[in-house]
Amino acid sequence: MTARKIKHTIIPVVLLAIVLVCFFFSVAWAKTPQQRITLSTQLLQEMSKQSDVEGLIDLLGDCVGVAIFPNVTKAGFVFGAEFGEGLLLRREPNTTRWYGPSFLSIGGVSLGLQIGVQSTGMILVIMDEAGLNALKKEHVNLGADVSVAAGPVGRRAGAATNSIYSYSLAKGAFAGVSLGGGTVDIDENANIAYWGKNLTPEEILQKRATRSDVQPLVKELNSLIAMAKKNKS
Repeated sequence: MTARKIKHTIIPVVLLAIVLVCFFFSVAWAKTPQQRITLSTQLLQEMSKQSDVEGLIDLLGDCVGVAIFPNVTKAGFVFGAEFGEGLLLRREPNTTRWYGPSFLSIGGVSLGLQIGVQSTGMILVIMDEAGLNALKKEHVNLGADVSVAAGPVGRRAGAATNSIYSYSLAKGAFAGVSLGGGTVDIDENANIAYWGKNLTPEEILQKRATRSDVQPLVKELNSLIAMAKKNKS
């Protein structure tokens, strides 16, 4: 096959790949702030039912915040890309008081032969102020701008040595997951839609999470924190 024929073959394939990826992501993106909160609650409930969830529960007991992405969609055809929408909550240390939510997006691109679509739920457990402050900023590169490690699974967690620990749930498989290279951004439009005005994440995370739509999520988080305290006693 000549170079010209190869070029004429590759270009339509790449264009088709772009169209398919954009289509799948357009479906994944269409979540209101309230839908994200509901899906985040459901993801946390599903994770808490897993038999090897002790590490996640222990880390939640000591966390200063969580970022939850209920649907991170990865689509690939020749090249792959991923995108997800989520939220960030701040916890007052050693209490059951939560603040927010501030809304986020996460994305990344990978190269190589990839075909298909997969949706994964993801939770980032934030252990210190460095991790929390990083996720208040625009365009944060996970692994480069802030340390992120796969969370321990199937065993009790020891002392936290990383700013953030990550967990995923895909097709019933619960695991700690490495996120090096993923990028997190502030979702300004979702924040405006939820709060009614343009607030910074810093301003949002000073607001108590007392609205009725976020209470089920707060209740689920505090239930797991209570389990962590019970495990330590």
